[in-house]
Amino acid sequence: MGSDDKTLLVGTDTAVYKRRWYILFIFSFLALFQCTVWNTWGPVVDIVDLVFPTWSERTVSLFANWGSISFLVFMVPVLYLQNINLRSSIVLSSSLVALGTALRCLFLVFPSLSESNFTILCHISAVLNGIPGIIVTSAPPAVSAAWFPPDERVTATSISQMLNNIGQGLSFLIASLMIKDPKEDRRNSSIITNSTCEAPSGSLHEIEISKAARSSLKGDIQHYMLVLCVPALVLFICTVLYFPSKPPKPPSRSSSEERLDFVQGAKQLLKNPSSWLIAIVWSIPQAIWNNWCAMMVVSLTKVGYHGECLSEVWVNHLGMVAVVVGTAVAILVGMATDRIKGKMKITI
Repeated sequence: MGSDDKTLLVGTDTAVYKRRWYILFIFSFLALFQCTVWNTWGPVVDIVDLVFPTWSERTVSLFANWGSISFLVFMVPVLYLQNINLRSSIVLSSSLVALGTALRCLFLVFPSLSESNFTILCHISAVLNGIPGIIVTSAPPAVSAAWFPPDERVTATSISQMLNNIGQGLSFLIASLMIKDPKEDRRNSSIITNSTCEAPSGSLHEIEISKAARSSLKGDIQHYMLVLCVPALVLFICTVLYFPSKPPKPPSRSSSEERLDFVQGAKQLLKNPSSWLIAIVWSIPQAIWNNWCAMMVVSLTKVGYHGECLSEVWVNHLGMVAVVVGTAVAILVGMATDRIKGKMKITI
């Protein structure tokens, strides 16, 4: 980066670098794409059982749950690494997302890969992708504090945090564009006349398709895996090439202040009732929203009105709209909060 990449703050040994927006873009894209990969199977849960007969709604639910399980298991060591070296934690996160998506593309190397082996790879991929979830949800304030001046930090934090949610909308978009639901015609046929679209026997395998249609659908899913893999590999390369933990000079005096020891800081947080309150206020809505989005196709495609069922495509579009609107409002609130000095408590 050249010398014209910075704006010196007069009277202090600080500087604001233009490259901060590149750093924010890379980190935000990591946050976005990690969530996209996490919600890989939610938008196509009503389709995969046709290609993978041993799969069920429970299988897809477990793929999503591995994200939360990985978060709890690896939280302490990953947060400790982030506290020591931000770059290492970002590179590790991008590498795990890339590795997880690449494992699901091993059918390119082993064309005869069995369904059971592919299922195992998908579980491993879900675990690997779940670990970076720790970084993309905890590091936004650290990235903002390291690279942005005080009057831009809430905006920067909001952008990276909310783009993580956009990842869910992106997964709905990619799935609806790449994979057509062969069950849609059957759902909307005259066979279904009640107000619910569940199969009479409760089985996911009521609809049979031809061998050629199943092969075509399997090809669509494989292309879907490839589309999710390529951006992850590019992102990993970008973080390896350039993603320093901090700029040569801090953007403000507060950025250069020494931080609390990790263990000491963790103990203080655990003893602070306000910290628990903030954690609960943030986590409960996030848990409800994320898990509902992950399985909304399962829930809403069982809803019918006058004999017509909500299709998987319609539900995917609903997911996209809901995510985009919620994210846009959150970013606007973050930008407004940046401009309301001394009113953070009232805003919250």
